[in-house]
Amino acid sequence: HKEIPVYRGIRTERYTYVVARDESAQYRGWLLYDNSEDPWQMINRIDDPGCQDIRADLHNELMKLLYAKGENTFNG
Repeated sequence: HKEIPVYRGIRTERYTYVVARDESAQYRGWLLYDNSEDPWQMINRIDDPGCQDIRADLHNELMKLLYAKGENTFNG
């Protein structure tokens, strides 16, 4: 049985932030794209030091939305 990753994300006018986990709630990865400079979302900016504040802000916003919907397996 192959585990299928589950994705949750948030998109603003400028950024797309995505968290992925597998069925056992283990994290598989994070994605952060600058839609303004990279509309095809080819460059993951998640480790870019200049994007850490936006990453934190989008992560917090996504967690709030997920908790409001009763989905708490993406905390972290």
